[in-house]
Amino acid sequence: LTGGVGIGLLAVVAASLTMGGLIGVLVAKLKLPAFIVTLSALFMAQGLSGLVIPRGQQIFLMGGFFQFAGSQKIFGIYLSFLFLIALCAAAYVVYNHTRIGAAIIAIGNSEENAKLAGINVDRVKIGIFMFSGLCSGFAGIMLSTRMGFVQPGLDGNGLLLDAIAAIIIGGTLIQGGRGTIGGALWGIAFIGIVNNALNLLNVEDVWHQVFKGVVILTALGVNWLLWQSRQSEAH
Repeated sequence: LTGGVGIGLLAVVAASLTMGGLIGVLVAKLKLPAFIVTLSALFMAQGLSGLVIPRGQQIFLMGGFFQFAGSQKIFGIYLSFLFLIALCAAAYVVYNHTRIGAAIIAIGNSEENAKLAGINVDRVKIGIFMFSGLCSGFAGIMLSTRMGFVQPGLDGNGLLLDAIAAIIIGGTLIQGGRGTIGGALWGIAFIGIVNNALNLLNVEDVWHQVFKGVVILTALGVNWLLWQSRQSEAH
């Protein structure tokens, strides 16, 4: 890596960790709604990016690291996809086979019970949001290598809708207490297949959002029914 590229990548990582940590503190210490705080952070980040780079201006990323990471294939598979699989595998191990994962599940089920079990709920929450911020920064880097350029506010809202849809379709309960790495990966794959199918069918962009909205509402309804069923069984 050249000095400029290396410093730029480190700045992305640092900014992602900082934003994730800030969101975590607001959610854990001030008890603010996580979804609203995260959404607000998205809008702030988009606005701040427009201050650094004039809105609409594209910065093209040529050669070196970006060309390698964006086009490199191993056994015919793009490097970015292999990174995704490796990250999901690591997350699966942590989530299902470590004390940290057990603490995350316990907090999702009941924060009060988690506190009684001796878990530092605030610390775990902040750590989760920092890890989420780091993943977001890494995803931004990999997306820029595939596109070959960066642009302030580029389709941030569209990607947000895809992320929400993927998580809900993957079976994660908005109310908390249930979610799996495999389910999230399935949700991502499903949204990718839907996007590709809509493009191949030449469906207008405006209908993309309508269709995704219907999919989210349907998946949310199914998840709510499952949550209600689980609550009834618990009582």
